[in-house]
Amino acid sequence: MGIFNIFRGKAKVKILPDNVKIEFGFRGENLTYQKDDRKIELQFTWTDGFKIYPDDIKKWKDGDSLTEQEKEAVFVDTLKFIKSERGKSIVVINIDDTSKDLWEKLCSENESFIEKIEYTSDKEVFQFKRDYFFQSFKRGNKIIMNDKEINNEEDLNILLSNLEDNFRKSRGR
Repeated sequence: MGIFNIFRGKAKVKILPDNVKIEFGFRGENLTYQKDDRKIELQFTWTDGFKIYPDDIKKWKDGDSLTEQEKEAVFVDTLKFIKSERGKSIVVINIDDTSKDLWEKLCSENESFIEKIEYTSDKEVFQFKRDYFFQSFKRGNKIIMNDKEINNEEDLNILLSNLEDNFRKSRGR
């Protein structure tokens, strides 16, 4: 399927039973899952396959934590939606996620919706981000993050270290 065909002829919003609405975000990236008046945003990419990142399935937009049953419903409904609209998903499980065992169990129970499982970690995610920003910096691009201009590699490392600490705290890790 060509890149532009991803967006042609497919529903952008799908209403499922139990008042569940799922829709793709801008350019087909990210997903919004809504049940009644509660929403959650999920990371979704289509580069190198249709990838979903379940470690986003933690809190509703209003800040309330999802129960285990809600996590299961969001995950399974999302897998079904992606398969019906795009194809089987690649589930990217973060080994540092406290719900890692749940995602593995649900993947095992829902194999027909899944192409494969990939694993990542907080360390890999932040190394990828660091490399991306560092290469941009080396090309002479100006980088401003959190209203602070990054002038050298040391500034970048300090800022990314702070972001990593905040990320882990927000994820309960």
